[in-house]
Amino acid sequence: MADTGVVVNDGIAHIISAVVTAGVAKFIGWGTGATTATASNTALGSETATIRCTGTMTIQTSNSTSDTLQVTGLMIATAAYTISEVGLFNSSTSGIMTLRVTFTSIALNASDSIAWTIKAIADQA
Repeated sequence: MADTGVVVNDGIAHIISAVVTAGVAKFIGWGTGATTATASNTALGSETATIRCTGTMTIQTSNSTSDTLQVTGLMIATAAYTISEVGLFNSSTSGIMTLRVTFTSIALNASDSIAWTIKAIADQA
């Protein structure tokens, strides 16, 4: 018989709280890569030369109390880009990528901006 374990709701809330307290996923970077995001990604497909912005981390509730890490931040284009991916990092320059999302591309001109709201929901499913 196999043993089964699950991270309980309070455990998820504790993990999300620890991530926010440590500030380990607050830097937002964007890029032009179009390859679908996978669990094995370690970087954006093609990060732009734009400096990553420092996001504001908060704890939200989606499915169970305090199960969601939310990071918000504003990025301003320094040149024309067609943005199709965003990621969360633990550093403003290199570091560890903790989340990557790809999407339908958004054409930007220099000085255009995107106000990001990124949610990472922890779930047992």
